[in-house]
Amino acid sequence: MLLVVLGVVHVDPGAGATGPARGPLLWHEEFTPAASCGFAPPSCQAAASRWSYDRGGGGWGNGEWQEYTNSPENSRLTRDGTLQVVLRQTPTHWTSARLVTRDKVAVGYGYVEARIKLPAGRQSGVWPAFWLRSNGEPWPDGGEIDVMETVNGNAGHSTTIHGGGTHHWQDYRWHPSTTVNDGRWHTYGVLIRSDRLTFYHDGRPVHTVTAAQTPAGGVWPFSVASRRYYMIINMAMGGSYPGYPDGSAGLPLSMYVDHVRYWALPGTTGPGGFLGATRIRPEVGTTLWTATLRTTTRPRVRVSVTRFDRPATGRVRYTVVGRLTRTVALGGGRRDILLPRLPAGRHTLRLTYLGNATTAPLTITRVVRVRR
Repeated sequence: MLLVVLGVVHVDPGAGATGPARGPLLWHEEFTPAASCGFAPPSCQAAASRWSYDRGGGGWGNGEWQEYTNSPENSRLTRDGTLQVVLRQTPTHWTSARLVTRDKVAVGYGYVEARIKLPAGRQSGVWPAFWLRSNGEPWPDGGEIDVMETVNGNAGHSTTIHGGGTHHWQDYRWHPSTTVNDGRWHTYGVLIRSDRLTFYHDGRPVHTVTAAQTPAGGVWPFSVASRRYYMIINMAMGGSYPGYPDGSAGLPLSMYVDHVRYWALPGTTGPGGFLGATRIRPEVGTTLWTATLRTTTRPRVRVSVTRFDRPATGRVRYTVVGRLTRTVALGGGRRDILLPRLPAGRHTLRLTYLGNATTAPLTITRVVRVRR
């Protein structure tokens, strides 16, 4: 079952709009090219530490016509510090780019905003978007937030959220406005809270969706405090939303992104475990199975490592300072370690989670006391 809720909100582009109240700026992408870039492909592309490329064709679940590539012909940085996404047509097919921060940068509660310039005028089949999806969780149960989508060069844009439950459900809104496909810069943002999402256009709220509006059988996905969302920038051609292109779009066409920024909620310092330009900081814990350690027994320690409340993969190095060092693999995010018998006294146990591709290393230290 698919639920589509339609609505219309008009945007007033008047001056003075500043967006919602917000906390500190936690992360920002200004698309500044490296000094060594030289503007010769492929060096002038978005930072690989933050952005990856979804690649290929196959419709992407929406019957789209383009093939996504990682070629600088389809995405590159410009001299003035903007990301340019280019939709092109070859004799046989269309090509474009879809940049994602999946497993590199993820956001939680707070305000996310992008400053974007879209091509001016009507373009049949063209579908640019800025949106967010749950990092590392199945769709749609983890949630999706479509901050800005527009099709065919129409005068306006849509905002949508997706959730799961007994069925996929969505809340869709179209916002008529002449300040979208006018070839000028505009901002699109969303304020994410546990019980509501508020969308903004040029600093003004255009729509709020609340948990109370979740349809019967649906699950509101944004109440999970540890859930994180990665960002997506793309420009598609054709598909279920814009319909089939009639060939009138004057390709190539470019979508420009000046910045993407993320602020904490007002009055907070931001979510724990925020995945910025570096890997996620894990949670590492220990449990000593024996309350009183004796020289005649071997201490047993359970080490647990989680990432966003989920088991982390990787290895742990454990050291009894001055005595031994070993490295073991985690299974299901935990490992039981049997230490050797230790003489009476205090001993320092150092545990280092060595990290993996998306989770940072972390060392914790415990002092244990052994009695005769």
